[in-house]
Amino acid sequence: MQPAAKMQIVAIDLLRFGCAALVMLYHFAPLASFHGTAGALSTEAPLWFGWIGVQLFFVISGYVIACSAVDADAGSFLRRRILRLAPAAWFCASFTAVVLLMTGAVPAMTVGIRWLEALSFWPTTWPIDGSYWTLSVELAFYLLVAGVLRLAGGSPRRIEGVGIVLGAASLALWAAAFASGTPTVPILASLPLRVSQLPYGAFFSLGISLWAIRPSGATLRRFVFASLVSVGCLAEISVDVARSASEHGGVPYQWVPYAIFAGGVAMIAGAGWLQPGIARLGETRLATIGRMTYPLYLLHHVAGLGLILFLIAAGVSSGVAVALISVLMLALSWYVTVRLEPRLRRVMAAWIDSLSRRHGPGRDSRRSASLPIG
Repeated sequence: MQPAAKMQIVAIDLLRFGCAALVMLYHFAPLASFHGTAGALSTEAPLWFGWIGVQLFFVISGYVIACSAVDADAGSFLRRRILRLAPAAWFCASFTAVVLLMTGAVPAMTVGIRWLEALSFWPTTWPIDGSYWTLSVELAFYLLVAGVLRLAGGSPRRIEGVGIVLGAASLALWAAAFASGTPTVPILASLPLRVSQLPYGAFFSLGISLWAIRPSGATLRRFVFASLVSVGCLAEISVDVARSASEHGGVPYQWVPYAIFAGGVAMIAGAGWLQPGIARLGETRLATIGRMTYPLYLLHHVAGLGLILFLIAAGVSSGVAVALISVLMLALSWYVTVRLEPRLRRVMAAWIDSLSRRHGPGRDSRRSASLPIG
């Protein structure tokens, strides 16, 4: 199989933005019928399945990281990952900290500690924003890939091997849990297991498998493995469905997250065929929309909810408050993506290069579509 060309995959850019929007609506929807301090959050859950966007993030991350790791060395791979991960995350964590201090929802000392944890990407049970839990999972995946690059090189076979090992380990975890009758929801809440990637490894593995099959690597063995690792993905999704049903006292249409996941996977698998048609919408525009995913994902949850509640307390109706803050989150994400992050990345790149005594331009010219990291 020939390595996949390193290119901007606009179908994935469109999908990742859709996933981020779905996650945002999932978090904002309960506030739509909230009426100030005398009201209550809606017990209904019309978008209870919005968390499925995160699982699709992990699949896309496996796919695109496999593309970018082929023939790369560990140092340049990690450098690109740091430059994609850190600048926007540091700004978003700082913005969230300011909102928390402004609203007084969390003690200042706690905000400071969680802010420092976010800046250092320290895995924690209570991050400054609930969405940040995925960063520790992503970072562990990046370190695993970097370790393979360092020890064994970046051949397509080695990268595919990462997916096979990770997928097999994840399948073993879920098989053991279901076979033994172990409560499965605590598995997702376990910080050590989360950092180990085992609960979510099947998603990264599926992404790598889809990459391995494209464009000329389709074999029966690869299709069988992709099918098997999909079982691990469905096992994790079933746990989240059960958790949602427990939290809401039952949820309608439990097949919806499975259908969304299947549609997203099909879009990833068919990204090459979809590329020409979707690219007509404007590759540059779609690339920008895709990169907006990362700051939108990190900004919307705690900061967005805090600002919505602030507006409601000031007398703005809940529906208007949700709409206004949704627009604000999109506008701020665009600003971070187009204006702020490139400047921060250049400064950070120069600093990294000075530390490593490697001077020279253009070491991070390739755009990244890894998810949820932009």
